[in-house]
Amino acid sequence: MIVFLSGEDEFRSRLCLEKHRFDFLSGLGRDASLSVFDVRDESVNLSLVRGACVSTGLFSEKSVVVCVDFLRTLTTGTLSELFDFLEVNSAHLFSQEVLLIFWERGSVRKNTKIYKFLTKNASSVEVFDKLYGVALERWVRDRFSYYDSGLLVDVAAVRLLVLSSTDLFALDGFVQKIVSYACGERVTSFMVSVLVPTVASVKIFDALDALGRGEKRQSLELVHGVLDSGEDPYYVFAMLVFQLRVFVKVASVSRRGATPETMRIAGVQPFVFKKALSSPLVSSPARLLRAYKLLCDYDVRVKTGDVDVLFAIDRFVFAV
Repeated sequence: MIVFLSGEDEFRSRLCLEKHRFDFLSGLGRDASLSVFDVRDESVNLSLVRGACVSTGLFSEKSVVVCVDFLRTLTTGTLSELFDFLEVNSAHLFSQEVLLIFWERGSVRKNTKIYKFLTKNASSVEVFDKLYGVALERWVRDRFSYYDSGLLVDVAAVRLLVLSSTDLFALDGFVQKIVSYACGERVTSFMVSVLVPTVASVKIFDALDALGRGEKRQSLELVHGVLDSGEDPYYVFAMLVFQLRVFVKVASVSRRGATPETMRIAGVQPFVFKKALSSPLVSSPARLLRAYKLLCDYDVRVKTGDVDVLFAIDRFVFAV
């Protein structure tokens, strides 16, 4: 059978992949050969992919084949070859002899022959978009239930945790940490603030990153999410200034890459440095400088009482 998984949310798509693999193996009641072809780690030889799909292992009669990021990365010619192989061998590939999983860690082009073939014929087609807002809060609650089904979690605790990041890998780690700390006791917003102390700071960083991608609406939602959690507006504005300075520091040494020396010169922690380095703001120095000058101007006007701090925050996001 063929399974087609795609979308920006790698955490959920990875879990789905493992579930399909587990269900396939459980149905067999015995082992199957496993072949993983990841174009990010190696150049893919289609003959090896074809061989893995149509042949069986020495001690197994079934096979699991995982093709990672093929549709997003391979050339048109190679994808055409792969499409021809799927068509010719469809009877075998759609049988119970093989589990062929196409796993795309991001969005894919929808106008290719192989995409249309997979979405029409695959046994399972699932798209995992990024989660935001209510959907993200629901997911966090589900993860708490997954690790401790009887645990009580306050609404405020979930909302505060969601402010920490939209990265599900990070959120899942936070949930596990909180569950271990809680030991069955009710999870409160205070508990989250103690165990995840950088909630607001991370959210402001993500807001600036979204601003760099031109996603002003998302940036504004992130900032107002911090404000709605009860953070003081002046503190939020100060974090905007601080985090934007981090982007400026990283941009000043960005041409040298993410080396220990450049991180030392910038005075930025490695994880933060690498995250900022990938931001469109850093790759556009002129735009970053304009944003920094604008925020510095608002900083002076807020401190002198010439402009309301909430107005300054909104105007900054809209103007960048």
